[in-house]
Amino acid sequence: MKAIVLENGFERDVPEQLMEHLKENKISWELFDMREKFWPKNRKATFEFFSNLPKGQLIFCQTVFVEFQQLELMIELLHKLKDKNFTIKMVHGCLAESLLRFYDQTESSITPSELNKELEKDLTNKQAKVIFKKIDDFKKEINKKFLEVLDSHNIYWIRWDEKLFKTLDDIKAAKRD
Repeated sequence: MKAIVLENGFERDVPEQLMEHLKENKISWELFDMREKFWPKNRKATFEFFSNLPKGQLIFCQTVFVEFQQLELMIELLHKLKDKNFTIKMVHGCLAESLLRFYDQTESSITPSELNKELEKDLTNKQAKVIFKKIDDFKKEINKKFLEVLDSHNIYWIRWDEKLFKTLDDIKAAKRD
């Protein structure tokens, strides 16, 4: 089975560090271009692509997030596919720090638009508090899914070694290394 390399672009956009890792480890791979894959019109096809991958599929990427939006959408996708037990290896200089920063944020990058639209209405403080609680709860649910994704898939940070992230504590420990 060939590994899948996720990239927002073309083969030439795959980072040199990742290309060296693939070559050194003699890993056969094919590119999956992630550009626009999470746009509403493409989400069904993206889900089908990932759901058709075999259990245990090896996936590499530099990152799959820009300002956490793609990360959160990827979490949603991987959460739906928990039974696939993918192995995902990520190359990113500050991955542990970025994941912890994401986890600590109080607001999601993909808050449902209907909640944001509610805030545009003429609301009382009490009504606004209800909407803000829903927004906070949405982010808490994303964080819960993130932890479940860590537990159900094998997510590695490729540095000079490979660090397996199964829990938030693993990420914190890797950040200290």
